Amino acid sequence: MKFALLMPALCLLASCGNHAAPEAKQPLSPEPVKILQFYAGSGTVARGGQVLICYGVENAKTVRLEPRIETIAPSFNRCFQYSPVATSEIKLIATGADGSESSKTLAITVAGVAPPPKGQLILFFVSSGKSVVPGQQVTLCYDTRNASSVRIEPSPVDRKLAAKDCVAQQVTRKTKFTLIARGANGEEDRESLQVDVK
Repeated sequence: MKFALLMPALCLLASCGNHAAPEAKQPLSPEPVKILQFYAGSGTVARGGQVLICYGVENAKTVRLEPRIETIAPSFNRCFQYSPVATSEIKLIATGADGSESSKTLAITVAGVAPPPKGQLILFFVSSGKSVVPGQQVTLCYDTRNASSVRIEPSPVDRKLAAKDCVAQQVTRKTKFTLIARGANGEEDRESLQVDVK
């Protein structure tokens, strides 16, 4: 009898009965990535001098500079010193958690130093072999000067290349490889080499 009388009281304390499950919260969509600031302490620097470059981003998962003059990380406010060798443009690219991108560009003029003329961006472009067995890899090595972007065609993947590097490339048939270097002011330099198959 005492047990029967205790049951209603226990149910009141424990909230017995059928109740609707709490509503699931919808996941919030990521905030858009924003570049808060990107500037140089001076737009003109003397030859051999340094300039202070500052940036700030919001809701960014990664940030990078093109050309890669410095390795940077997302920050609301960060500055670093840079010693430019020639008049050039620098691009800040911020990527959000959803994959969206935002970018800003600034120009820095080096007094008395003109941008390199067309045909002087590529220093060398060589292959580890002139002929290979079908399916074999060759190593392509190159070096550039004052190039803001570098690519090799044909390439099986859309990969970003450093200003100076060696990359492995598989060769299945006679192939003409072309190294393409682009300067900050739009100038372009190309060099080609051919790899035959035995």
